Amino acid sequence: MTCQHCEKNIPIHRILRDREYCCAEHRLAHQNELNRLGLALLMDPSPRPSADSAVIPRLGGFLADALQTAARPASLSLRGPGQDLSPAVTVPATAQPAKPALVQTAREPKPSFFRRPVVCFALCVAVVPMLAVTVAHSPTRSASPPAPGFGEHIRQAIRDRASVELSEGFGDHLSRWAGSSGPPENWAHDSTGFVRPGKLALYIKSVPLSDYHMEFCGLIERKSLSFAYRAVDFANYYAASLTVLKPGAMPEVVLERYAVIHGKAGPRKQVRLPFPVRADTLYYVQVEARGNRFVTRINDQFVDAFTDSRLPSGGVGFFSGSGESARIGWLKMADKDDPFGKICSLFTSRFDY
Repeated sequence: MTCQHCEKNIPIHRILRDREYCCAEHRLAHQNELNRLGLALLMDPSPRPSADSAVIPRLGGFLADALQTAARPASLSLRGPGQDLSPAVTVPATAQPAKPALVQTAREPKPSFFRRPVVCFALCVAVVPMLAVTVAHSPTRSASPPAPGFGEHIRQAIRDRASVELSEGFGDHLSRWAGSSGPPENWAHDSTGFVRPGKLALYIKSVPLSDYHMEFCGLIERKSLSFAYRAVDFANYYAASLTVLKPGAMPEVVLERYAVIHGKAGPRKQVRLPFPVRADTLYYVQVEARGNRFVTRINDQFVDAFTDSRLPSGGVGFFSGSGESARIGWLKMADKDDPFGKICSLFTSRFDY
């Protein structure tokens, strides 16, 4: 849009208030010019200018149309608006008019409430999300499934970012666990509610997770307590075990970890526990898997940390090797449990089960 006075583009912040002039000074100057030209035209006794005169196009708007109408020879009627004078008295167009009344310059109109910048911004913030939700939930008219729209992408992004909290007490006959050939093999419950793992079994709900915190409670009965994390399947996972090097009333225990890739175990690393333990010590193991970094804490004390990018996601599991026996009491997991993930979880759940 251009200013009617200087014919320059009107700034966008000005358009919200005035669509005809770039500033208040130009509105006042143009109105004065229109009043002066109109008054001069009415006072001039010479023949009226023609419709294609160079003066009229500059006036623009309502006044230009009025002057074009006045340029045609005609008689002036004394019948004013809302008046009924019968009969109407006409005066030739060349007659001298009476002394003109003073013309008041129009003030710059105040912008309406809905054209104020703050109000426009607030309406956009309120209306755009409502339109997005309306479009996303509107029924399709086509029989074929439509391509995912903007609303569906937003819902999926929120679903993927929502935090997940899982808790497992090893009940229901281990129905939430899976072995390589079906149900967990050689797993058994004891009288206290703990479970003794056998061959590697994975917690089904945890397999799609990636950046999570896992915590479990366990007890070494014989030789080792072994667990797996970031397990993509039964041939690709990170393995770790609490292994007794020297048995006794005050055994020497180390954390041993290694990676299993395509079914082959890699080099093993051992880290000695930084605190003394007893034969009946109950271990509270915490593993933090964030991106390619892994941190292990045992009984609230830091034990080990490493980085590895080979397995970006995967679940957790437990197993016991030959001659090993351990008991697991419970397992807790939290994936993407930062404040933003918790907010996203208020709107949707990542899993349907």
